[in-house]
Formats: sequence, structure tokens, C-alpha cells
Amino acid sequence: MNSVYFFQVPFYTRLMTPHCRKRLGRDAMRTLIIQTAMELFVAGGEPNVTMRGVAAEIGYTPGAIYRYFKDKEELLGVLCIQGHLEFNSYIWGHHHARKTNSGSPSPADPLETLSLATRKYIEFALDNPRVYELLFATRLHDFAPSLIARKKTQEFQVTLKSFETLVEYVGLCMKNGKIHADNPLSAALSLWSKLHGLVMLLLRERFLFFNLDQDDIIQRVLFSNCTVEWEAQCVI
Repeated sequence: MNSVYFFQVPFYTRLMTPHCRKRLGRDAMRTLIIQTAMELFVAGGEPNVTMRGVAAEIGYTPGAIYRYFKDKEELLGVLCIQGHLEFNSYIWGHHHARKTNSGSPSPADPLETLSLATRKYIEFALDNPRVYELLFATRLHDFAPSLIARKKTQEFQVTLKSFETLVEYVGLCMKNGKIHADNPLSAALSLWSKLHGLVMLLLRERFLFFNLDQDDIIQRVLFSNCTVEWEAQCVI
């Protein structure tokens, strides 16, 4: 995976003239604006995303963009929400596919699911560094403060879904005796902290002077204090 795309916008949409694009439905146009903004963000970070810049990319006037988003902050907040949706789908997609008819995760091999998720977490971050930093290394108070005001809404809960699934699977592994910890929440917080810290060090190339390859570093950091069962499953 080289980059993420949050929406499936038909390729011909970008070939349309501005006049033809005006005939697009509101939802399709909003989708195009969001994807264009994310592409600008991936290319140059938050300063690269402006209402005028998005408008120029799709051949609209800046005023037209404001019919869909009241300001840049609202647009950035939507990018954050959509980023979490894509992140959650990427690292836990295999989990969702294994849901039982009752809606609960299949406990057949929760350790395998958990180990795969840790690998995909790192893959996502290294393949999409700007998106990862948007999701986990940017202060929301600085970036999209209005998003915090909506923290009790269903929309905001999307940002918590991935961690809730992590707690869920850590709990299943504890129940099966594969992970030993005081409680699932504490163990999940510890694992996430290791993952995030490791990812940030890798993104900042802080291991360049170590005589270790990347996979070896990941193995040593994540699984040095885990049980035998966990370590055996989590070989990167």
C-alpha cells in the first residue's frame, strides 16, 4: 500500500470540465472535495490544504467550496474522521470479516488476529506517514478544535473504534491464557503506546545507526516482554 484513498471517485470525474462537474450530485461533489483535500494534505501537510487550493484543483471557485464546508477547520475535521475510518478498515478488516452471526468476534484464534493487526498498524503508518500523523500526532486543539466539541457524537466515536477493538482482542487473548496482564484496558494501552512510539521513531529515522534491520527492531520492541504464546505468533 503506497497511499490511502478514502473514497472511490470515478476517474472520469477529474476529466470533467467545471461546467460538467456542476451537474454532479451534492454527495459526489462533497466526496471529490474531501478526496482532493486529502491528496493535498498527503502531498504537503496541513499548510498545503486551503479552500482556494482545493477549488483550484477541481476547477471551482473558492466560494463554491464554502457551500459544502463552512471553513478549512471543518474540512480538516472531516479528513480526520475519514482517516480513522480508513485506518480502522485497514488494520481490522480481517476482524470484521470474521464476525459471527451474533455480531461478536470469532474467538477461534484471537492472538493471530491481534498479531496481524499490529503488523498492519505499522504498515499503514510507514506507508502513509502524513495521514498517520494527522490521526495520532497532531493536537486536535490546534488542528480541528471543533471536532473535540463533538466528542460525544456518533461521528466522533469513529476515532475510538480501532482502540476499542484492540481492547476487545487483548481481552480474548487474556481469557485464553495467551497474554498475562492485570486487565485488557491496561494491556491495550501498553501495546498501543509501544506501537505508536516505535512508529514515530521509525518515521523519524532514529534507528539508522543501529546495526539492526527494521523487522528485528520491531520484534525486539513490541514482543520482548510478552508471553511465549504471543511472541511465537507475532513474528513480523
